[in-house]
This record gives sequence, C-alpha cells and structure tokens, in this order.
Amino acid sequence: MTSRFQDRARGYVSLHSHGSTQALADALGMPADDRRFRSNIVIDGVGPWDELGWTGDVRIGAMTFRTAGRIVRCLATHANPETGVRDAKVLTTLTGAFAQDEPTLGRLLLPEEGSPQGVIRIGDEVLAQGTAIG
Repeated sequence: MTSRFQDRARGYVSLHSHGSTQALADALGMPADDRRFRSNIVIDGVGPWDELGWTGDVRIGAMTFRTAGRIVRCLATHANPETGVRDAKVLTTLTGAFAQDEPTLGRLLLPEEGSPQGVIRIGDEVLAQGTAIG
C-alpha cells in the first residue's frame, strides 16, 4: 500500500490560478502567497476565477483530468505560510468582496480513467475546454 497525504479519499488534484490569488490579495490589501492554499498545481495565464467555470476535461502536459468541483476553503487559509500566524481574513473576503455563497478558491480535478499516468512539469501546457492556457 502506498501512503497518501490528502484530505479527501478520492485522491483529487487541486488547482488554482495565480490570477485568483492576486484578485484576493487586492481585496485583502496585502500579498496572498499561493502556498496559503496548498494546491497541487498553480497556473498563470487565465483571469481571476476562470478556473471555477471550467467543465469537462482539462489536459495538463500528457495527463487528462475531469473537473470535479470547486474548492471550498477553510480557516487554515488565514494562516501565513511562513509564520503560521493568522493574518488574513480569507473566508469573509471571498464571500464578501466576491459575493461567493461559500468561500471558494480553486478547482478539484480527477485523473481521467485510461489517461496515461505521467509527470506534470513546470511550463506544461494546460488545455481547458479546448483552449490553451498560458
């Protein structure tokens, strides 16, 4: 058996865009480090929140995933990844400044059955809904 360190049983891959964290940083009035959200993959080249609207398949390098849901965030995102000190009201900013019903940042992906297993590398092309990103 292989150990896995995930907070969901299905083994999702988490993804968010740097554009979303930058929009959050602007609303917070302070920098928002992408590490605060502990996503497996952070992408550039899309607008804030674009990843939340994706449906169907997402291809990253040689891997194909299917979209599985949005990531509702928890209080852990309030902690600075360098110091552990709670220094940002992420949840209320997401629901207040962006009128979200739930504090959401990022998207869950599941590897598509039959998709070749592989390695995702920095700089790999991302295709969502048939459109190349970045």
